[in-house]
Amino acid sequence: MKKLILLSAGLLMINSVIAQQSKFEIGLGAGVNITNVSGFDKADSIIQDKSKNFSGIRIYSLLGYRFSKNLILLFEPGFEQKGFKTANFFVLDTNNVIIPGDLLYISNYYDFPLTLNLVFGKMIQLHAGAGGYVGVLESAKIKVKPANADVKAEDIDYTSSYSSLDYGVLIRASVVIQLGSWLGIEAGVNYSKGIADISEDNNGISLSLKNHSIYAGAGVRFFLAGKTEKKSSR
Repeated sequence: MKKLILLSAGLLMINSVIAQQSKFEIGLGAGVNITNVSGFDKADSIIQDKSKNFSGIRIYSLLGYRFSKNLILLFEPGFEQKGFKTANFFVLDTNNVIIPGDLLYISNYYDFPLTLNLVFGKMIQLHAGAGGYVGVLESAKIKVKPANADVKAEDIDYTSSYSSLDYGVLIRASVVIQLGSWLGIEAGVNYSKGIADISEDNNGISLSLKNHSIYAGAGVRFFLAGKTEKKSSR
């Protein structure tokens, strides 16, 4: 958690330095990422179960450049968790005995989304945009949860079985409420659809998995453009 806080603070400081111009704004936010993968149920004839949704976190900073009052480019680098769950799988315990259990696949990414957004309204603004993202894998693991409570759960490092890059398309919508000339609050949702196959060949088997996620969260905006314009108008 300390790493996430330091990352978010660092990104916000970098954005603050960049944003010392009249058309920039910065921000910080967090929320819940509901994610899954496509292709899991088609990966192999042995697999009889479908993947299920996983809920993770997303923390990000924001740098925006306004081309006009109705058009803004948003860069929102941050950290996010993606993954999926499976149920009723058979796993091996420490004594190599096959038992039923659940598997939770968790992958952590440094994420770099870029979107072009239309802006409607003034003090209460609706932002709607589209673009793409690139994610750099930080780590991945499988949490094994045996159905038998007497058998200890364990984590398995799975980083080497994932591609180091994820990328895809992204659409977003948010409501920004301006509280003054320089401060606002935001609530929004994103939908991302992965294009990249995130799985690596493992013992000659390619799973062909692609991420997709829905994010919902909130944050704050600092309108440096409004602050600068107010100063220059005096």
